[in-house]
Amino acid sequence: MNRVVKPGSRVVFGDEGVAPWLKSTDYAKMVIANNPLWAAQAPIDLLPEHATDVHISWVLGNCFYIIDFQVSDSGPKINVDIMHKGRRGGSMRTRYLGQLEGVTEQSKKFVLEDAAKRGISVHEWLESVINEKKY
Repeated sequence: MNRVVKPGSRVVFGDEGVAPWLKSTDYAKMVIANNPLWAAQAPIDLLPEHATDVHISWVLGNCFYIIDFQVSDSGPKINVDIMHKGRRGGSMRTRYLGQLEGVTEQSKKFVLEDAAKRGISVHEWLESVINEKKY
């Protein structure tokens, strides 16, 4: 559906599926015993990456779900390069792409303490160390 709908349009669909907060109740067990299709989960994990303004609701005794979303050609938008203030510093992008592996607890503690002593973020501390070295 997402592929054939123009950006800005809405896709709406629904099917059987008891609301997840009811799954362990006698109510859900009875309606599922009556109709096994009501055991299905709403397929929110199958929504397209570019779905925006997503809504999900349960109707008809909380045994049917309705999902609707707006089709977008680019997906959710957020500026991942805004620099954070505080101890860690960096941006969403640098925090994600710049994760270090295999750092000992001692090294991590040193960096945190030294950055705090200097009054800078961990991001600024690492960048300054890297920029000092002329590779």
